Amino acid sequence: MGLEREWRASKGTGAKPYRQGDLDGLCGLYAIINALRRATRREPLEEDAWPWLFAELLRKADRSLGAVHAVTCGIDTKPLWRLAKYAVGVLAAEYDLGARVTRPLKGKRKLTVPKVVDAVANVLARDDTGVLVGFGGPLDHWTVVTSVSPLHLSLFDSSGRSRVRQDRCALASKRDQPGLHILQPAAIFAFSLR
Repeated sequence: MGLEREWRASKGTGAKPYRQGDLDGLCGLYAIINALRRATRREPLEEDAWPWLFAELLRKADRSLGAVHAVTCGIDTKPLWRLAKYAVGVLAAEYDLGARVTRPLKGKRKLTVPKVVDAVANVLARDDTGVLVGFGGPLDHWTVVTSVSPLHLSLFDSSGRSRVRQDRCALASKRDQPGLHILQPAAIFAFSLR
């Protein structure tokens, strides 16, 4: 009886369930974990490693940023980079995982969207790699790119998004174009096994 009453009360309201990211800014932590899961897909860790890592990352974010800030405001590139390196370190200590994380485009000059996409595709050519990408603009989200096609970036995403059209992407220097997803080259992290 109670469930039927709830269903009738919500019917017609247009209400949709909240998903990760609707009320929290933890997409960066999910993206670290999902990138590492992609990197280790040939030699997967036990399933309980991931909730453990999430808790470790949240503890570290709480100590460095404050949990309320991380949850309500999200995590910017520099603190997320520190958390990514921390994740690799604690997985090495706890699970003897030989992984590393790099920023393949940090400091590169004269980049264009096609050059950034090509660089991501080149990193993804290795089987033991997960690529975390930070988008600005309307997407404003950390996610994991799994493949590149001529039209799309395919995603392994905590909020359920499956792809982003390349023609809807721009670089930070093109912020004056509303509606475009801003690729941030310094916010691209490549996780791989050693």
